[in-house]
Amino acid sequence: MSDQQYTGVNTGGGAAHTGSGDQHNHFTFHLPKDPGPEPFRPLAEDHLRWLEPRFVWPARMPDAITRLRARGTLLVDGAPGSGRNATARMLLHRLGGPRAPRQLLAEDDKARLDLQDDQVSEGDRLLLDLADADEQTWNKVHGKLPSLHHTVRLRGAHLVVVLPHGIRHPSNELEAHRFTVLRPDATTVLTRALRAEEDPVVQSPDELPADIREYVATGPPLRDVAHLAGLIAESRRVKPRDGLKQWCADALTSLRELRAEVARRLITLEDGAQRALLLAVAMMHGRRTGAVHAVEDLLLYTLRHPADERPLLDWEDLSQRVKAIGASIRPDDTVVFDLPGYAAAVRTHFWTHRPGLWGHFRRWVDRAACSEALDTQDRDALVAGYAEQALRTGQSQRLLDQARQWTEDGSPSLVQAAVQALGLGLSDPHAGREFRHQAYVWSTDAKIPTGLVRALVAVSADVIAVSHPDQALVRLHHLARQAGPGNREASERLLSLAFSDERLHLKLLSRLERDLDRHDWPADVRLFHSAAAPDRVTVFLGRPADRELLVSGWRALFTRGEPSQWLPQVHPWLAAAGPDRVHGGLLLDVLVDAATPSPAVLARLYQASRRYPCNAPLRRRIDAAQGIGPVTNPF
Repeated sequence: MSDQQYTGVNTGGGAAHTGSGDQHNHFTFHLPKDPGPEPFRPLAEDHLRWLEPRFVWPARMPDAITRLRARGTLLVDGAPGSGRNATARMLLHRLGGPRAPRQLLAEDDKARLDLQDDQVSEGDRLLLDLADADEQTWNKVHGKLPSLHHTVRLRGAHLVVVLPHGIRHPSNELEAHRFTVLRPDATTVLTRALRAEEDPVVQSPDELPADIREYVATGPPLRDVAHLAGLIAESRRVKPRDGLKQWCADALTSLRELRAEVARRLITLEDGAQRALLLAVAMMHGRRTGAVHAVEDLLLYTLRHPADERPLLDWEDLSQRVKAIGASIRPDDTVVFDLPGYAAAVRTHFWTHRPGLWGHFRRWVDRAACSEALDTQDRDALVAGYAEQALRTGQSQRLLDQARQWTEDGSPSLVQAAVQALGLGLSDPHAGREFRHQAYVWSTDAKIPTGLVRALVAVSADVIAVSHPDQALVRLHHLARQAGPGNREASERLLSLAFSDERLHLKLLSRLERDLDRHDWPADVRLFHSAAAPDRVTVFLGRPADRELLVSGWRALFTRGEPSQWLPQVHPWLAAAGPDRVHGGLLLDVLVDAATPSPAVLARLYQASRRYPCNAPLRRRIDAAQGIGPVTNPF
């Protein structure tokens, strides 16, 4: 997603990047067999529910909601950082609907314009985010918007488009749909975010210390106000007894002086082991002491730092060593820095000012990801910190290469590390498109390793599917076709996604129908049998276009497949087509229409039906198809 700045405030529970590198969010993407904390998902209902109490509605929002309800389409404009993207999301959230809002993409996997009517279903809530679109993309999309708006209106859907700021205005035809977001009061934004904490920090602006009110009055970007709220909340979590005034003072210090403070701290640390500990704590912030110590040792080993030759009992306690770097050990045996936001600032400093160490950092994380001293959460924290900096410094391709490398031997811990890295890249506002494209390329590779299949199945089903379900379906379909044990899991997740939405179900059936008579994919035969199970397709039988899709699919199976492939799946249709079934006649019509070009197939159908109550009506339909007699009494 692009332009994740919005008129709300992220705390530690959020996931938008709200500053210049001084906020760190841990994303946990677990494989299906190891469920864990839910990842941040850009249009997931749970995130929108989290955002709602923190969101400050811009001026004229009731008018925007009214116009969206009445017209079906709204074009949201506004300066970067004004809250336009969050406003678009919250407008869709406020409308409500049977399914979660989802994002449309202007281009498909092959960079072709992809705003088609079949992307819109009845009652959809859609976001088309063009905030970062260049003029060429905008010009291509602009001409498609009237047609897309017409489809949205016909299907009772709603579409919100975030416009690129500074590019020419929409045409007169679309101008009536434009709504400009104005920046809300920053003090209100800050107060609302702090009040939305599980244990509210403040209840009104009057409770804020004078230095905080003075800072907000200078008109900082809302992303800095958001970051400030997160720092205040973090300070309270680290030092709960200090009180509001000190929490706010620490947060302002972090916001204004954190990078300089990190630089000053490093100057005072003359020993390489102390600097290694500083970075280890920054990467493992909030994790247990054993994990911090293990990661520090691996960093020193990777950098070939001379070993400490002193007797072990002469070494300083870890509590003394972390105090020297501005950190402390909490009663629960976890290590945290005393200043909020300090961990992210340390990471940013090392990656910004020590680019010559990037290769060493990569090998360090490789070794740590394999370490038995780290549990799943420790490893996730380490990979999250590393991926954060790799993405920030433009090393997306290196991160992709590393994620693939982690999956090569199929080790569960390394596959989980790959899932974590890929999930973070997919959720990144700038790198997400590159990661989605690479996931597509990998999914179509016939030599893809099983570990990578598992990782891609996880991120496709749990990350891509939430905001880009059509792309997730395509990737899962390709993965389901791959040889190896991972294809079963891919098939299960693919069908689960398809069955979650009628439009996606039809999309899968369409892909299968298109390819069944062109390629020999055993997985497609199995998938068609599952996707076209009689209890799954009854809603399509009464619609001619959808019904023809089923006819074409069955015809492809009858034409190219051996009877041993399709006969076992004909039996459920025959069983469901009895005289007492509402859709029985329509099910028989599909089978007979599909089999009509082949008398041999019609004969096999009739023979298979002899043990079912539908035998007589099927015979009459077969006779009619062969010109022997009309179907005068279906049942």
